[in-house]
Amino acid sequence: MLPLVQGDFVAVSDPELKFSGEGKPWAKIRAVAKDRKRTADGQWEDGETCFIDLLVSGKAAENAAESIVKGDPMVVTGRLILREWETNEGRKMSSYSIRADEIGVSLKFQPARSQRAQESMRPTASQPVQSDEAPF
Repeated sequence: MLPLVQGDFVAVSDPELKFSGEGKPWAKIRAVAKDRKRTADGQWEDGETCFIDLLVSGKAAENAAESIVKGDPMVVTGRLILREWETNEGRKMSSYSIRADEIGVSLKFQPARSQRAQESMRPTASQPVQSDEAPF
């Protein structure tokens, strides 16, 4: 069983939406996690930085591609995946990624507007537009 991962990340690129040979959507988001702590004197101190690819599939991939942009803070729950290979020169290589089960924009430090919220804010015929201009 793959280890469960939960964490706060920041998107360092826009999601790359692609489709498998069977037409199933998947997305890759390059992200960074930075360990940040407050010191005894109240200042913030940056710890280690970890860059990692977040992989998401299905409808969640399409939603991520429409909702997340470079710089967005994200909350992710998923499984850690280790990929190992050998180069043509015989050098052993490895990389980690996270297969995301859940991914979304974090609301910890800033608000985010969902598509539904944006649509509900648009005026309709039954909702008069508030304006300083005369209606005639």
